Amino acid sequence: MKLLVVLLAIIGSALAAKEAKGHNGLAALLAQHGGLVPLGPRIVGGDIVPIEQVPYIVTMQRFSAHRCGGAIIGALHILTAAHCTVLIPVAQLSIRAGSSSSQADVGQLIQVASVTNHQSFNPITLNNDIAVMRLELPLDLAPAGVAAIGMPAQGAGAAAGTIARVAGWGATSEGGPSSPVLRAVNVPVVSNAQCNAAFNGGITTAMLCAGVTEGGRDACQGDSGGPLAAGNVVIGVVSWGIGCARPNLYGVYANVAQLRTWIDQALSA
Repeated sequence: MKLLVVLLAIIGSALAAKEAKGHNGLAALLAQHGGLVPLGPRIVGGDIVPIEQVPYIVTMQRFSAHRCGGAIIGALHILTAAHCTVLIPVAQLSIRAGSSSSQADVGQLIQVASVTNHQSFNPITLNNDIAVMRLELPLDLAPAGVAAIGMPAQGAGAAAGTIARVAGWGATSEGGPSSPVLRAVNVPVVSNAQCNAAFNGGITTAMLCAGVTEGGRDACQGDSGGPLAAGNVVIGVVSWGIGCARPNLYGVYANVAQLRTWIDQALSA
């Protein structure tokens, strides 16, 4: 992923700056583990699931190849991560809904008309890593495998311990090849205090963490932009992590409840 190379280059040159901003603990951890990585197309420790179980998920495609995930929040709108869309010409982006496969020519394929990235998205820290895509044509929400997902009210975040489901397309282990079939795994929400302790700082209120201390269950490179859902509510957007499903490290998501006001503004723009 070209953006991944760019982001890693920026991050590598910015570690000293992060230290100056009080994130020296996170900078040291990043150096130790090989850097902060936007998460991509894989679910670790999960199972193959039919699209009917997660009908709100879409594959975002660039030149007909899976790039990131996204969540249907309306017939014309997809919620995703800003690092998936920033710097990418909108004419190169489309989404496919209603398909368990990221490759098969099934479901609904629709061109993206416009993208609104959070104006305060930081490509170094991945703070405010959220974007809204508007489609050229509305999705047909009648089929069983296509549905919009709800969003929490502003500030109504999920409590620590809440079991949520993250889904996406990809490999089942760190460094493995992508999988063409949809997978999902359940993970508990972790408090920001616990997550900050694990990452030596750097977790903001615009972020949400989920995972298990022993590792083994997580999103990873390529699941970026995909939804973390508690019931029929999207509470997080896959953003970043250090490696995949490593012990004592968690997956980090954009916190939808803390960004809801911005999302509503983007929807009405």
